[in-house]
Amino acid sequence: MVVKKEKDAPPEASPEDAPGKAITLTNYVPFLLSKLHNTNARISTLQYSTQFGLGLSEWSCLGLLASESNISATRICEVGGFDRAIVSRSVNALIEKGYVTAKPVANHNRKRLLCMTPQGRQVHDQIMELALAREAKLLTGLDAKEREQLLHTLRTLLRNALDLERSVKKSMRAIRSRQPS
Repeated sequence: MVVKKEKDAPPEASPEDAPGKAITLTNYVPFLLSKLHNTNARISTLQYSTQFGLGLSEWSCLGLLASESNISATRICEVGGFDRAIVSRSVNALIEKGYVTAKPVANHNRKRLLCMTPQGRQVHDQIMELALAREAKLLTGLDAKEREQLLHTLRTLLRNALDLERSVKKSMRAIRSRQPS
């Protein structure tokens, strides 16, 4: 029987090809999640930049502002798990395009509250349609029960990853505190 390989699948390694131990990438969850994320990000970036002149991080900021209005860039970082520098650049680009406004917070010299403009809402809604259509294609072949199980599994993996991140950060702080200055 001939099995057709996916074009971008990693090559199957045979034991005689590689010296020592190796992870079978097609069965390694972090690799598969990363590959899925990267593929989806490339598609999203191509669509959003071509049709709307926005990058994926700008879309992510708009998406969070649609869920929570009048929030800070720090809140976007917390909810989305994003890097502060990327969010800062994205928010500034959205302000320049007229999709977001920023108003200073009293008694805080750097913090600003962000809000989507009507123009930003319009762009958000158009991109949201593309995002939901892409999600539907991604989930093709899964029935409602499988989709619910997938969401449950992904939420569990996320909780585990966040717990692991806290644990690793705590361990690294302990190691650094024992190192001589």
